[in-house]
Amino acid sequence: MITRIITGLFLLGIGITLINTGGIGFFLWVFLVTILSAYEMIMMAKKSGVQIYSSFALGVIAIAMLSVLYPPCLVIWKSFPMRLFVWGMVCFSFFELARKILFFPKTPVFATARIVLFVLATFPYMFLLREGHQGFHHFLFSVALIWSGDIAALFGGKWLGRHPLSDVSPKKTVEGSIIGFMGSMVFAGIFIRAFHFGSIYWALGALVAVVGQLGDLHESLVKRHFGVKDSSQLLPGHGGFYDRADSTLFVSPFMYFFFN
Repeated sequence: MITRIITGLFLLGIGITLINTGGIGFFLWVFLVTILSAYEMIMMAKKSGVQIYSSFALGVIAIAMLSVLYPPCLVIWKSFPMRLFVWGMVCFSFFELARKILFFPKTPVFATARIVLFVLATFPYMFLLREGHQGFHHFLFSVALIWSGDIAALFGGKWLGRHPLSDVSPKKTVEGSIIGFMGSMVFAGIFIRAFHFGSIYWALGALVAVVGQLGDLHESLVKRHFGVKDSSQLLPGHGGFYDRADSTLFVSPFMYFFFN
């Protein structure tokens, strides 16, 4: 627990600093998280016996991520076809969660494509949200609700958890999920009052709280499919970078497209 807290405080310090700074510093952090998370997915697939074209996948992801810095490419990232693609990936992921089955191809070409498409539909929008309309407030609003919900769910589940939430993640409980939602909404109220946000942010806060938990559960489904406890051991006490980014992945595209 001590290791988890120390690592968490370290990540929190870096996160707040870079969210406040934005620009190239924040991009480099998101780029690093994206590449390392993609690498973790590749390694999980390989350990389960699925061949992935690693160099090709990471190369395509790196080039796509760098394109968000090139203004003409922003037209593509916010285009209507891109929105359809992103919502398609998100809905498909939630369909997998509802079915409790990860549809992961065993053919190298399609398995590689699955990882690349999932990463490109989610990770770049963390940076794009921060650099978009009122990006600092909207990104901070999103991650603060996710973090507060995670913490509330963790301790609420330990103290009051009695009923399992889903066999996708056996340690999560219904009570922890409800307390996590309540924790997110408390922070939503703080942000709404502090930054004089409109009443629409109550609905957005509730959506962030729910979608964040679904993102966390989907990542648990991925790990269960590949038979691993954590995506990696790069972050002591927290697992891997994919473990930490999971809840933000589905929230960021929604918030970006809603405000931009």
